[in-house]
Amino acid sequence: MNDRHQLSLGYVGHASFPRKNANCLQILQMCEAFTHAGCHTTLTVPDILTTREEIAAKYHLREFNDIIAITPGKVVSGRCIYQLKAVSALKRKRKNVLCTRDGYTFFWSILLGMPSFWEIHDLGTSINSNFWPIVKRLFGWRSFGGIITISHALEKMLVDKGGVHKEKILVAHDAAELDLFKTADSYDPTALKLDAGYKADDYLAVYTGKFEDCRGIKDIFYAAGNLPDMKFLMIGAKSEDFIKYRREIDELGNLKVMGFIDHVDIPKYLRMADVLMSPYRSDTPTIEFCSSLKIPEYMAMRKPIVLSDFPVFREVLEPGRDCLYFRKDDPDAFVAALRKLKESPGFARTLADNAFKRAEGLSWDNRANNILNFIEEQIRRKKR
Repeated sequence: MNDRHQLSLGYVGHASFPRKNANCLQILQMCEAFTHAGCHTTLTVPDILTTREEIAAKYHLREFNDIIAITPGKVVSGRCIYQLKAVSALKRKRKNVLCTRDGYTFFWSILLGMPSFWEIHDLGTSINSNFWPIVKRLFGWRSFGGIITISHALEKMLVDKGGVHKEKILVAHDAAELDLFKTADSYDPTALKLDAGYKADDYLAVYTGKFEDCRGIKDIFYAAGNLPDMKFLMIGAKSEDFIKYRREIDELGNLKVMGFIDHVDIPKYLRMADVLMSPYRSDTPTIEFCSSLKIPEYMAMRKPIVLSDFPVFREVLEPGRDCLYFRKDDPDAFVAALRKLKESPGFARTLADNAFKRAEGLSWDNRANNILNFIEEQIRRKKR
């Protein structure tokens, strides 16, 4: 653990915790990693929906537990009131740095004179585009610390279209909790398959994530229909998804669909996979600049990955070395890629090994340390 006693960080979340989404997972893992790096961290949220002990168990938190619920009140301006209350509460706790993924909180924090860092995953959801010109004026304020983005593609957008100086931006791709996913090594994949109702020699393709057409859900159905010698497991369906896709689920005998499972249980299901799938499509709203959480998790499992070929993914995975890309929006190319991995076990094993090695650099701890180094450097520059 590094000694960062001079930094005391406040993180403002903008939704009640816990929730069944990647946003909640990412924020909690970052707060855990900041704490592990020696930076005392406090997280504020509008409400805590369960006990802190249950949150720690669900998200495998071992050190971080400083979460404050700040009720905004049931009024039209409740969100604004929460943002102001959160920043004020963190100032009272003598936090000397604020981080948030919410653009409006970032705005209020700068106005209130607190050194502020904005983590941007998607400009469209972080702040209304009409408000951006106002926020840009604050980039010259002394309390503006910097911006953290999840891809070089998003960094370029911020520089070219947002008017942000490149030296004020840090690119920090999303990460995985490597220790958690390495625990899956203790599981016997054959035994897991048998327990799940598969045969030991079944070739199993696994997908985890949202059930949205833009995530390639229908392409997986198509692949299952065209690859009857393979089994397909999809994890993450909501109750309405079972209704929406009932026909496909009922007709495809080699396809199994599961609902949401806790993050700590994901490695067990990925462990029994022979290949991991991520068939994003071009109509994914953030596909030009996203950093998918499932990608580093897949990499950490040392399993071959088949992935839609979009430039943003090449920032992390090299084609033909770390994963097998297929032509985007082409279900037949997806089928061919899956078939190739099944028929080429040596090639698949090489891809898996290479991706696993790259995953070592994509831990939450590494990401937190890079961000804290960036914060410290920006603060030093202000003092010069």
